Amino acid sequence: MAGEVPTIDAEKQFEVACKELREAEQEVDDLRLALFQARKKVEDKKEAKKKADDLLDSLSSKPAPTAPTAAPAIEIEVGVTIVEKEFELDNGQTKPFRGVVVAANENKYHVVYEDGDEGGIDAEDIRELVKNDLSAEEAAAVRTEVAKYRRQKRAATSAAVTPEPPEKKRKEKSSKTAGSGEATSATPRPRNLNLNFDAWEKDMLDWLLNVPHGKNHKTCSQDNAQQVIRQARKLLSGQGVPYKNWPEGVAFAKNESITLDGTNFDSLYERAKFFQKKYGEDKGHGWLLLHPIHKMKLYQEHRASQQRGEW
Repeated sequence: MAGEVPTIDAEKQFEVACKELREAEQEVDDLRLALFQARKKVEDKKEAKKKADDLLDSLSSKPAPTAPTAAPAIEIEVGVTIVEKEFELDNGQTKPFRGVVVAANENKYHVVYEDGDEGGIDAEDIRELVKNDLSAEEAAAVRTEVAKYRRQKRAATSAAVTPEPPEKKRKEKSSKTAGSGEATSATPRPRNLNLNFDAWEKDMLDWLLNVPHGKNHKTCSQDNAQQVIRQARKLLSGQGVPYKNWPEGVAFAKNESITLDGTNFDSLYERAKFFQKKYGEDKGHGWLLLHPIHKMKLYQEHRASQQRGEW
């Protein structure tokens, strides 16, 4: 009938319809948010792909690394090749000396230096010592000096007279006290095997060079033997062993009475290790003290086994 008030069922239906509408609108909003997020992910992936493509392009445009060029082989020519090697002086300093290769065999080259001294250099080491940057005048001067000393040696040999050791000249040059101009009483450096050594030096040198010894049962090279003799002389003379990187006046075993027959070289070796911990290790990692002292111990044992008695 016209003018009738809606029934309760109609009102409920209206409320249900409104609720369903709100829920539908919420679902639409959720779908719009999901769509936005999906588009954002797609854009992010596109951006990442673009960066990756740009990186690949930049890498492919760089030239491929080239292999390092091998250094040209250095030819060692007897009578021509000049080397430069550093030697330790009595005051602990080092000085370079130049020399000429005068002989060679499969494993070693023999070099005479510009002051007349001489020694051997292993084949694997000599190329690092070759001096190729000298001027023609400098190279000629070195060869002239070497030739002069070789002539003197040949003349002395033919006359059956031992020439004056060139090492004496080196000692005089290297034993000047800085600023004073006066020679000190430094112990000579026995690099030249023609030096007039005392009896023990001759015997020890012969043992080092010719008698297999040590854990590897081998003999020493000439340079090795010369270094051992040089340091042994400093220890046995009471002069002690200085080093350029130690404080002035510091020397190991200075003024001590060390003998080949009476000294405990094991104890001396341990003292040398402690001494170097205090003042600094030598750059040769043992060649200054530890190696020579070990050789002196082995030579002491050799002397005892041969029953040589007191010297």
